[in-house]
Amino acid sequence: MLTNKQERIHIEGDLTVEHLMPQRWIANWPLPDDSKGMDMMEMLEADPQDPRLAATRRRNSALQTFGNLTIITQPLNSSVSNSAWSVKKPALLNSSLLPINLCLVAIDEWNEESIEARGKSLLDHAVRIWPRL
Repeated sequence: MLTNKQERIHIEGDLTVEHLMPQRWIANWPLPDDSKGMDMMEMLEADPQDPRLAATRRRNSALQTFGNLTIITQPLNSSVSNSAWSVKKPALLNSSLLPINLCLVAIDEWNEESIEARGKSLLDHAVRIWPRL
């Protein structure tokens, strides 16, 4: 809950939802073993035991989770959209003043584990702000 010790932030202008790991991640976001992710056709033709198939599926399932989303201005969103984390993180930290983005400073690598950890952290924070009535 907000207290009288905290600033009230007023945002002028629209904000957009941004996927920190982009929905089109394959070009700029290698899998944990540094291999390239599979596109849909490759996934359909892959051996079910292929580790790249499993890693690609895991990554795709993490994309639409709460931990992978943030809010930023449309111009910032357009400028970073599908960029690699090494480009996206500094841009977010240099342009956004929102606490939800400033928390990214400590995250060196953005991957499935980072997404899951951030999702849990955001949920914990939300529960503290909006306690059950």
